[in-house]
Amino acid sequence: MERDRRQTQLEIAISEALRFRETLESIGGSVAAPFVERESPVRKPTNIEVKPSVALGECHSCGAKMSGDIEFCPVCGEF
Repeated sequence: MERDRRQTQLEIAISEALRFRETLESIGGSVAAPFVERESPVRKPTNIEVKPSVALGECHSCGAKMSGDIEFCPVCGEF
């Protein structure tokens, strides 16, 4: 359910970006386009799922498990 909602949000965002681009093209050269054309994708698509990193310890303030990919507690916000 959450995945479907997120996919719908992404599709709407892409649709809005495309509509904005069409509007800029219809205006003509009076506004510089904010888009950069690339010959290859910035990120290579993969079938590997992103998984959370292994917990490194506990928050000194609230005791919640901390992970290595962020420098603050996701529960209380302490650094």
